[in-house]
Amino acid sequence: MATSKTKNSPNPGINPLLFQTTIPSTTEIQNSKLKIEAKLMGTSSNRIR
Repeated sequence: MATSKTKNSPNPGINPLLFQTTIPSTTEIQNSKLKIEAKLMGTSSNRIR
C-alpha cells in the first residue's frame, strides 16, 4: 500500500501540499505579467490614437 502511494507522487520527499501551493503562485505571477502587458498595450494603443 505504501509503495503505491509513493509511485503516484513525482518525488516521495516532496510534500504534495507544497507542490499544490507552488503551482497557483506561478500562475498568479503569469497572470500579473499578462495584466501588466495588457496595460502597456492599452497605453501604447491610446498613444497611437
